[in-house]
Amino acid sequence: MRQKTLLPALLAAIASGLFPAAALEPPAEDAQAAPGITAAAPGTPETLEEAADAAAAGSLPLRSAHELTEAARANLDAARGRRLPTVTLSANHLRLDRELGMNVSLFGFSASVPITDDKTTGFAASAALPLFTGGRITKTIEAGEAGAKSAELTEAASRSDIRLKAAELFISVKEARALLSAARIHEAALEAHLARAKARFRKGMAVKNEVYAAEAALETARDSTITADTAVKTAESAYNRLLGRPLDSPVSLAPLPEPVVTDTLAELTDKAVRSSSRLGSISEKARAARATSVAEKAGLLPQASLVGGWVRQNSQYLNQGHRSGWVAGVVLSWNVFDGGIRSSLARSSERTAAALTAARDEEESVLRLAVRTAWLKWEETESRKRAADASLRSAEENLRVSERRFETGLALHTEVLDAESLREAAQARLVRAEGERQRAYYRLRRLANTI
Repeated sequence: MRQKTLLPALLAAIASGLFPAAALEPPAEDAQAAPGITAAAPGTPETLEEAADAAAAGSLPLRSAHELTEAARANLDAARGRRLPTVTLSANHLRLDRELGMNVSLFGFSASVPITDDKTTGFAASAALPLFTGGRITKTIEAGEAGAKSAELTEAASRSDIRLKAAELFISVKEARALLSAARIHEAALEAHLARAKARFRKGMAVKNEVYAAEAALETARDSTITADTAVKTAESAYNRLLGRPLDSPVSLAPLPEPVVTDTLAELTDKAVRSSSRLGSISEKARAARATSVAEKAGLLPQASLVGGWVRQNSQYLNQGHRSGWVAGVVLSWNVFDGGIRSSLARSSERTAAALTAARDEEESVLRLAVRTAWLKWEETESRKRAADASLRSAEENLRVSERRFETGLALHTEVLDAESLREAAQARLVRAEGERQRAYYRLRRLANTI
């Protein structure tokens, strides 16, 4: 009978692992990637690694994080530039209300001698090199380095998040297709049962109620198939959107590798804490705040600079050879009172550093809990997978026994329908258990920063 020919195919699909492409995926053309987006080679199903790379390449949030990283690096370049000499070109045009002069006494006579015009122009080229800043420049550079490192780590965390999202959507497509395949097998089995019920009715071996029951079960199965088909299209659209492709692009996926976790919970937790980009980013922000505080305090100390340059001032009262010349010297400045601005800024940075340190400790606590939760979920899904396997084997055997009993007149047709429904439910549980197992595995990898 047709029912018996469908079961071996279903068992073969289960034995091949999670959502095998050959058994559960309909033939599809390869997806066309948007320009600049990595895609699988033509004729080759896309692997999860290729999907994650494509998602990262086309991610707008990741592009935004990268721009923030570049901005932080530019701030670092600006901080390093404070160590270099500054060169200034200047010009002036002055108009006085009167000529300036000086009193001259000679042989008992006094006179006022003008020394400047009421209008004068001048030019200058000067350079200044910081000699002593009290550590202000050094700490500003340190703050810039910490800010750039923090931005880089934030970008790395965003990239890992995008790769995890790609893995989850990849698994969702596989899962949806496997559930659709199971629904179609269930529908085909019920179609065969309905045909058999009609044949029995025509021969007078069954009542009309048996046909009605088979028809109702078949229509229910068709409803489930329609729902499963919509779920596949929705999952594929979400997958294409993440990878920057048209939502209706064909999706061809390679089989997923078998997940294996060899580390203990303690090892995974330690690895997660040591490699966490988010923890590192918060730590670098705290370091930047502490360095900024020291830099602000250094601004309260005397500042010394070496200056030099060339100047020229035009005036008819100055000799032609004495209107320009070279100058050099040391300039010392000390802002003894600024209204408490720098002290307040220093305190603000200290408080910010303290807040970030507390936030980092809290984030570490949350991370440790997340690792433990993911680990427990992994163990749960391992157990659920084994239980689902056993449940499906029992349901398959129950269906075979019910079929034989029905053929010999020892069981009602409802027993066969119940057995088939039980088998279909067991198959769906197996698919979902394996999907959750894969998701738990990749979440563990994300937390350990190895995705």
